[in-house]
Amino acid sequence: MEKFRRYKREDGIYHVIARVVSEIQVFQRDKDQEIYLSQMKYYKENKK
Repeated sequence: MEKFRRYKREDGIYHVIARVVSEIQVFQRDKDQEIYLSQMKYYKENKK
C-alpha cells in the first residue's frame, strides 16, 4: 500500500507531549502553570 505524503504547515501544531519526573517541580510559580494551561486551552479550542 502506498503512503500518502504529509504536508507540514508552518503554523501547525501536530503533537504536544509533556512528561515530568514526579520529584521535580515543573512550574516555578502558580502563574506559570496558569499561563501554560491557558495556552493549551487556546490552541485546543482554536485548531483549524
